[in-house]
Parts: sequence; structure tokens; C-alpha cells
Amino acid sequence: MGRADGSSDPQLPLDAGDASDVTAADAASPPDDATPPAKTSRAGRNLPAAIAVGGGLGALVIVILLFAPTAWLGVVAAAIAIATWEVTKRLREAAVLVPRLPLLVGGQAIIWLGWPYGTTGVLGAFAGTVVVTMLWRLFDHGLAAQPRNYLRDTAVAVFTAAWLPLLASFATLMVLEDQGAARVFCLMLICVASDVGGYAAACCSASTPCAGDQPQEVVGRVRRITGCVRGCRNPDRHVPAGRPVVDRRASRRRARVDGHRR
Repeated sequence: MGRADGSSDPQLPLDAGDASDVTAADAASPPDDATPPAKTSRAGRNLPAAIAVGGGLGALVIVILLFAPTAWLGVVAAAIAIATWEVTKRLREAAVLVPRLPLLVGGQAIIWLGWPYGTTGVLGAFAGTVVVTMLWRLFDHGLAAQPRNYLRDTAVAVFTAAWLPLLASFATLMVLEDQGAARVFCLMLICVASDVGGYAAACCSASTPCAGDQPQEVVGRVRRITGCVRGCRNPDRHVPAGRPVVDRRASRRRARVDGHRR
């Protein structure tokens, strides 16, 4: 409908504009009972809980080393069993079929055979674990089935056996020596200082949480590091950013070949 003065603009109620202003103001202002968002920790985790768990484990290690140093073998064996189970579980989630049972049994053999036989027992158990793991992965689907990704899965399994139980056997062999408890205690202090110091330095220098790195950022950092290493090994390939990379050696070889052809 038109207005009385002949204008074609529609007629609006007198309080329409005021109502729209009030509605916009109400929408812009937060309600009184709204709670502010929870502040996230720069550590990327529950730091008080992590400190409590670490302190409890440290106290347990100190008590064992003071009053029952031989029980340290049992602590290491239990930790390696849990770690091996967790690693193999994550690998299987990524479709890497590592033999779990040989790694669990072989890991315990690597830890415990170091007690009566020393380094000979550790190395013998590790070699046996590697052989059994290779055969287990070869025939885990039957004698007639052709294994798939055998080389990849076997290499990862051997790496897991060397990473977890073989390295842990150093601590068990150390506790059996003279003043072994003191040596293990110094080893644990070095590990704790390295971990905590690096973590604190990263949290103080980084602008993002330490545990919040995305895979793309990690890959980018690795590529930058490898690029620097390659540039140091081959200075001819080090060029400023934005310019194409020219392999001078290849250019000289092509020039020589062209010269011989002419």
C-alpha cells in the first residue's frame, strides 16, 4: 500500500526501527550466564597430571634401586611388554602387519637372558627373535599363501625389536655390574633432564603448543633440514630462493657431449 502523501514506500509501524535495533543489540551482547571458553595449555596436555605420574614413577624407580636393584629387571620387562603391545597395535592400525607374539616373547627373552648370560644372552636372544619374526611373517597366512609387503613388515619388526627390548637391555645389564644401581640412576637422570629440558625449551620458544604440530608442519621441517644438508654436501646446488636450481655438473657434462658430437 502507498502512503497518504502519494509515495509508493510501504508504511511501517512507528516502533519497527526501534525493535530491530533492540534485536540486533540483544544478538550482539552475550547472555549473562555464558561461560568463557576454557583456556588451553601451551603444553598441549594435562601438565599437572603428567607431572604427578612422572613423579610417582620416579619415586618408584628410586625405591627399587635403593632396596631391591634386581627387581629393576622386572620393571623393565613389564614396561617393554606394554610398549611392544602399544607399538604393534599402532602399526597394525596403519596396515603394517608386524608379528606381535614373537616380538613380545623375544623381547622378554632379550631382557631376562642378560641376567645369567650377559651380553651373549642378549645378542643371542635378539638374533633368535629376528629369525623367528622373519619366519612368522613369511608363513603367517599359511604355506600356500604368497606374503604381501614382506620386506616392509619384516624391516619394521626388526626395527621394533632393536628399538625397544635391545636398547632396554642396556639398563638391565648395567644394574648387574658393580654400583649398578647408581649407574642406572645416573642414566635415568640424563633421560629425564634431556626430555624435560627439551620440552621446556620448545614450549618457551614456540608460538604454538608443543604437542599440536600438524603432520604437514613436521614434513615441512624435515624437508627444510634435508635441503640444508644437501646444500652443505653439494655447494653448487645452493642458490638463492626464487631462482631455479641448475646442476652445473650436469650442464658441463652435456656441454662436453655436445662438443664431442660436433
